[in-house]
Order: sequence, then C-alpha cells, then structure tokens
Amino acid sequence: MSGCVEKWEPKPLTVTQLIAGNEKKVWKFHSIEIIDEGEVEGPYSASEIYLPCSRDNEYIFYNNEEKTFEYTSGTIKCSTSESDVLLSDAWSYTTVDATLEFALPLALFGDIYILPFTVKKLTDTEIVLEVYFTKVYVEETDASYRVTLRSDSSR
Repeated sequence: MSGCVEKWEPKPLTVTQLIAGNEKKVWKFHSIEIIDEGEVEGPYSASEIYLPCSRDNEYIFYNNEEKTFEYTSGTIKCSTSESDVLLSDAWSYTTVDATLEFALPLALFGDIYILPFTVKKLTDTEIVLEVYFTKVYVEETDASYRVTLRSDSSR
C-alpha cells in the first residue's frame, strides 16, 4: 500500500511581512549614503551622525489594518522628559513603483517628513531605501539619500 504524502511548499514572505513581520517588526538605523550627481559620499553609520541617545531609537512597523508606524526612543534617553514613543503615524507601500512612505526622522533631514522612499533592497533583516530630491523639491536636482535600516527581530 502506498500512502498519500502531501508535499509541503514554503510560502515566501509578502512585502508587508518583510516590512512589518506577522504583527510588528523593529528596525534600527544602520547607515546613510549621500548621492550627488552620481558621486557617493559615505556610508555614514549611526555613530557618525547621531548622539548616543538617538543611536538605539527604533522604527516599528505594525502589520495591522491601519499600518501603524512608531518611532520610539531606545533605552538611552536624550532627556529625562523624553517619552517612549516619539512619533506615531502610518506607513504605506505601493507595489507598482516599490515606494514605501512613512515619517522618517533623520538628523540630516533636520525635521520629520513623510517621504516617498524607493525600496532598493528588502530582505528579512535589511531594507535599503532611497529618496530622490526630484520627488521632494520642485527644482531639477540629481541627488538622493540612500538609507539602510536593519532588523534582528524574528517574524
């Protein structure tokens, strides 16, 4: 007699699962490159551009209906009154042009903007995003920032 054996086929992770895990996923700033007219500066690491109190801050993407995004303070606080959640917003991903939009607080930007980042690389542990100044500014500009976030959180 021969029995039926069901072949198990692993399902690849969806883009949403890669970004936000099954429930949520924690990312940390790893590095940034500045690209100006084809010339690349960097990469500059978190320790090169952030104060120690900001280096362990976390970017948390939630896999919920609202697609919640939080930017949270790490264990080292910049002030005694600093709250745990520094920013709460939403994120979105568009498959057609591989665009991830969320509020990315970066010292180099000088503020918090919701920017259209082009996803250059996306794995379970690394996401490389690029924002082109032509999408942000009206003037014709051949420059961009390439930001790398890393995660060690499991799905």
